[in-house]
Amino acid sequence: MRFQFLSSGDARRYTTYLAHRYGIPFAVMKDWSWYGHAQSVYVVTHSPFQDKGLNVYASGMLAFTDGKTFAPTSNFISTLGKHISQNKLELSEDLAPSFFARHKLSREGLDEKHIRSHGYVAILLHGQVVASALLTQTHLIPNLPSPEHGSQEG
Repeated sequence: MRFQFLSSGDARRYTTYLAHRYGIPFAVMKDWSWYGHAQSVYVVTHSPFQDKGLNVYASGMLAFTDGKTFAPTSNFISTLGKHISQNKLELSEDLAPSFFARHKLSREGLDEKHIRSHGYVAILLHGQVVASALLTQTHLIPNLPSPEHGSQEG
């Protein structure tokens, strides 16, 4: 199985998305390389194998489960947590059990002071980014790894 590194234009789409959506500085992403397989998009920081013309699957982190809709994985968003300055939402203690049980939550009563628009957002608990979720006009939908698919997000 061979993985294809993305063109610089396609890679720029993902870094631009992360910068505009989450406020992540471009400097954080300057040494990243992106590659795709099927609909998934992965990120690597530096791969000595790439310099030798080899694509190595195990060298990256799954960043987006659907490269067309920019559906980020919770693991990826959690890893970038300290760099996220916008489109983040603090989850209250009382809503956390429902969120982690994968229940759709009503937007009513959510503290949206750091939300610029609906779409994928970073979820914080006690000030730490712990997950990703889809914020629609009416609901917050958890984007958590599926137990049936291991670390793949659902």
